[in-house]
Amino acid sequence: MTEQHLPHHPAPHRHRAGPALGFALLAAPLAWLAQTSANYGLSSHACYPAAEPLHAMIANWQWPAVLAVNLTAIAFAALSGAIAFRTWRRTREEAAGDLCKLVEAGEGRTRFLSLWGTLTGTGFAIALLFSLIALMGVPPCGYP
Repeated sequence: MTEQHLPHHPAPHRHRAGPALGFALLAAPLAWLAQTSANYGLSSHACYPAAEPLHAMIANWQWPAVLAVNLTAIAFAALSGAIAFRTWRRTREEAAGDLCKLVEAGEGRTRFLSLWGTLTGTGFAIALLFSLIALMGVPPCGYP
């Protein structure tokens, strides 16, 4: 077979992405999972240490801990979206065509995964930001 008849690799620019693309795809959902789990544990123990709920949190350190967990999760999600966007820009020569063609053609695997990493990171960062806003707007133990 001549070189022009050989099938081409679906991700010829995969070396430009490296392990950063894996981080970009997984960091935002894992940050959301960690934020949800940590907030549930911290908040539930602070308000329900026994059978009866409290009217206020028992310890003063729990609200700053919840805030720190949320801000860290937002930072990880935003960072993963930024890394995916950087990878998407670095692999722009991988497949010809615009964004719509990239999604429909199935070529340019690295660009496709980078695009989804960008969308995932941005979406989870927005969801985590709304979660933080909800935490700030709702009384800690559900009492006004």
